[in-house]
Amino acid sequence: MENLVIGGQSIAPGESVKIELEMPPLYTATNMSIPVYVTRGKRPGPTMFVSAAIHGDELNGIEIVGRLIRSRAIERLRGTLIAVPMVNVYGVLNQSRYLPDRRDLNRSFPGSKKGSLAGRLANLFLKEIVQKCDVGIDLHTGAIHRSNLPQIRADLDDPEVLEMAKAFGVPVLLNAELREGSLRETASESGVKILLYEAGQA
Repeated sequence: MENLVIGGQSIAPGESVKIELEMPPLYTATNMSIPVYVTRGKRPGPTMFVSAAIHGDELNGIEIVGRLIRSRAIERLRGTLIAVPMVNVYGVLNQSRYLPDRRDLNRSFPGSKKGSLAGRLANLFLKEIVQKCDVGIDLHTGAIHRSNLPQIRADLDDPEVLEMAKAFGVPVLLNAELREGSLRETASESGVKILLYEAGQA
């Protein structure tokens, strides 16, 4: 198993680290970072990311990722887990679904190194996290004052994705179309098998 490099930091098999992945600076030149928790098993296996708060007001996933990081089950991990409790840190701090440039991060993929704040953040997350994985789970909630039944949205025509979705154990599986500019669309185009989980309200 090779070393994994995220944000310029190398993580060897058997290591667990927290990385502060530097985000594009705000217009005020304020520097911030995305917290990334990487746990690598000593035995080979797939690399998976679990992300939350792409929409900054959808907070349930932050707690779910926090519990996952503290779970003793990952001590027996095969492969690599990359856990990202807050992708849209700006939105979480502002209690807003959107970024300070008023764009929806989940409509800004794949983004680019230049351009809008949303586009640069999307590109950073895609290059540093998503494209280094085999599979991913993106955690969401319903909107404010709207509670969503626990559900998986995914490409259920893909047998591997369907198997993953069934293993998740939720009451509803939706064979959802890919939305332009979404993380799910861009991850799928990069060959990453991805599930989107929706539950509760913002």
